[in-house]
Amino acid sequence: MNRMNDKQTVTQVVTEQVRLKILSGGLPAGSVLRQDAIAADYTVSRIPVREALRQLEAEGLVTFYAHRGAVVSSLTPDDLNELFEMRALIEPELLRQAAPKLTQRDLKLAERFLVASWKMTSPERVTPGWDFYATLYAPASKPKTIELIRNLHNQTNRYWVTIADNQGERDASRGRRESILEALRVGDVEGACELLQLHFKTCALVAVEALRESSADRSRHRAVAGLKAAV
Repeated sequence: MNRMNDKQTVTQVVTEQVRLKILSGGLPAGSVLRQDAIAADYTVSRIPVREALRQLEAEGLVTFYAHRGAVVSSLTPDDLNELFEMRALIEPELLRQAAPKLTQRDLKLAERFLVASWKMTSPERVTPGWDFYATLYAPASKPKTIELIRNLHNQTNRYWVTIADNQGERDASRGRRESILEALRVGDVEGACELLQLHFKTCALVAVEALRESSADRSRHRAVAGLKAAV
């Protein structure tokens, strides 16, 4: 049973915990989310669990099927590429609007979140990873846009998190984000926006290729299993 903050509702706690498991890779795409099992895990009724899963459905993380119930949503390589394209279009513009209002304190806070995400393991780095971006975008005062971007971030990051355990990719990703912060520190807003766009385009290339390889591996395994069953 996970401890619940008095200020949080049961539904909010269940939503946050299930979301974290999905984003950290603990519940991979295609996992069946059994409401009874989740309710037992958190010692709650099925009602808040159902509400939590509906919230995660609205975020694009869960899909309901008529005969399977709730399942962790899957993305095709084309889906994932499209989501990164959306980020590359929307987020540089939001940063452009926020940059004139960013303070050195904001930039130091963003750097702390970046360092925190760097030091943590996959399940732990999900929150500071988002907080890095949220800190840079907050001064734009566009809560609806930021909410949209957070959903995009969550959907792309759950695929990126498995890749980011590769040391080389982690180093490269951190280096790109450090370059964005350095550009903002010296007042090069356009440079920072261009670097942010490049960051997402690079992430897309790496993540989409990894997803394609993973999908191909699964197809090969199914084909081999089918041949063995036929023998």
